[in-house]
Amino acid sequence: IDAGVDTKLLHDAVASLNVGATLKIEKVDRSGISASNIRVLVDGASAETAASSTHTHHPTHHEHHHHGRSLSVIRKMIESAPLAATAKATAIRAFELLGQSESKIHNVPIETIHFHEVGAVDSIVDIVAGSVGAHALAVESWICSPLNVGGGTVECAHGAFPVPAPATMDLLRGLPTYSSGIQME
Repeated sequence: IDAGVDTKLLHDAVASLNVGATLKIEKVDRSGISASNIRVLVDGASAETAASSTHTHHPTHHEHHHHGRSLSVIRKMIESAPLAATAKATAIRAFELLGQSESKIHNVPIETIHFHEVGAVDSIVDIVAGSVGAHALAVESWICSPLNVGGGTVECAHGAFPVPAPATMDLLRGLPTYSSGIQME
């Protein structure tokens, strides 16, 4: 937004997904620096709270109900939205890469992966809006300093995982990363 993306474009993109989400965009002050703060609301409430309590996992043979969205469902959702073709392709590619990593980590077919953290409305909106914004700005490439991957553990459906989680590490393979923790073995 601060780089020049029209907020109406983002509001329209989110509405086109038909997931009950809206954006709350406001200017905020962060230590004396003006910034844009964007929150995803689902039915008027912050989606971050709901998203933080969900998990990414694949269904087991004991689990016949699916609380997440499969890659094919997310792909159809994005394809059916009236968005620029390049923005759709970028968003779909992001979910395909996530699905491939989850599939590899859990050793299950990609079709059985159901996105919970990533498939939560908050994350779908983040990825689609980011893709729409990048398209609107005609972004051709990304240049990024080494990524801080953090440390510690995170609770997932499978239990406590190290940070970064295995699927995240797979996605970051070959990219420069660092952690602000101890810089030794």
